[in-house]
Amino acid sequence: MIADTIVAPATAEGKAGLSVIRVSGNLSHKICLKLTKNKVKFVDRLPVLSPVFLGESIIDRALITFFKAPRSYTGEDVFEISCHGSPIIVKSILNTLCEFGARTATPGEFTMRSFLSGKIDLMQAESVASIIESKSVLSSIAHNKILSGSLSKKIKKIKSLILLLISFVEFELDISEEETDIETRNKMSKLIKNSVLECEQLLENYSENRVSFYSKVVLCGEPNVGKSTLLNSLLGQERAIVSATPGTTRDRIEVDLDLEQTRITLIDTAGTRETKDNIEMSGIEKTLEAVKEADILVHVVTNESRPPKILKNKVNIVVFNKSDKQDPVGRFSKALKISALKKTGVNSLKEKLKKSLKQSQNNYSDGFLATQRQFDHLSKCSNYLKKAKLAIIESNLFEPELISVDLKDSLCEIDFLLGKTSFDDIFDNVFSNFCVGK
Repeated sequence: MIADTIVAPATAEGKAGLSVIRVSGNLSHKICLKLTKNKVKFVDRLPVLSPVFLGESIIDRALITFFKAPRSYTGEDVFEISCHGSPIIVKSILNTLCEFGARTATPGEFTMRSFLSGKIDLMQAESVASIIESKSVLSSIAHNKILSGSLSKKIKKIKSLILLLISFVEFELDISEEETDIETRNKMSKLIKNSVLECEQLLENYSENRVSFYSKVVLCGEPNVGKSTLLNSLLGQERAIVSATPGTTRDRIEVDLDLEQTRITLIDTAGTRETKDNIEMSGIEKTLEAVKEADILVHVVTNESRPPKILKNKVNIVVFNKSDKQDPVGRFSKALKISALKKTGVNSLKEKLKKSLKQSQNNYSDGFLATQRQFDHLSKCSNYLKKAKLAIIESNLFEPELISVDLKDSLCEIDFLLGKTSFDDIFDNVFSNFCVGK
């Protein structure tokens, strides 16, 4: 248990109808009683309307809620003071609480205390910061699932498999003079294969998990097919320069677009064709870079276009533009018909984008790697397990001592993931990005 008591505003600075001040620590009950001059009796989870004193004068009347340890966010006694959102009132209450024995919390300190008290693991702590930074409803939903323990459950499953494997290997070391029986080797082979598979499935999803939450949607196609006009139609405003002259768009244009529950970065690119114009060639190079970065490719075509290049690792949507002037020929018969100029079919394209995003979100409903730190530790864990797998399966490589080392190294990486091994630099990196009051 941490000895001192911390305090910080849990709402943003500035004038507001309401502000919330959070207090956590062993002195929180005592100093909140002093703040109210013992005018009320605090009961666990029961909000109480109470006068708040500055010296002998009442500065405000606030709704104060007491969360008794360990049933609180931090695992300590916690008070939340909901007062009027005047910066003067908030500052006066904070100063008074500090005079009574609290200190101002550092960024992320409330969540760090939650982690240190065992309320959450390190991955769940990271999800708190991700929720606060969410740019879409779907992102918030997904990271709340991590906070509820969906990813932790997957990681702990891998840990249990590794621990069982270690027990087999340690047993083999104890009876090293005897040859390992076939049944035991088969059990070990099955366990190590499952361990590697569980790791690889999470690792494979890492680069894709952003599709649901903040996707890059690239409009690509040949010059003069109407990509810029389509960008303007999707936005509902004139953002890109439109001209009948092919090659007008020379640089990529990036804008954010909200699609109900999610947000996308919409990228207009230069048309791709053979050219000797150095400036246009530079624009085409940037187009190719954007295609590599894209989560979703919207291929804009007309009857004069060549068949688009469909990429297997991307979501591909083919739209036939200028349908108000021409019907699609056979090779484009299955494309979504639109007229960017007349704005017909544009809503259908938006619905198709939302459907693709929603489907991607469902793929990560039961937990996904959300940070580079998580990916790096699980990658190291997977590599150690692959070494152990090779040694277990290949008879000539079966050396329990070496297998044990690899398995214990993989277990160490799992503990890094969960925050079971204390490294101050890791903790500092995770919690330093939090806002004050969380």
